[in-house]
Amino acid sequence: MSAKDVQAATRLLQQSAQLDPQFKTFELLGECLLKSAQPLEASVALRKAVEIGNKPYRALYLLGQAWNDLGKRDLST
Repeated sequence: MSAKDVQAATRLLQQSAQLDPQFKTFELLGECLLKSAQPLEASVALRKAVEIGNKPYRALYLLGQAWNDLGKRDLST
């Protein structure tokens, strides 16, 4: 993400989450998915982060952003 290549970061974080699921991996994956305008997928990753994190404040904040973004979308199409 620091290289501004969100798509590459997303792919790497997805691989990492499959190999070794960790709180921070899911949190960062959710953030990348939010930046890629994928709030539904971000919600899934961030929910996992909240479930396994012992201090999920940032993940909860990002999850709220994802839900807000979902509320702005027309999901009927």
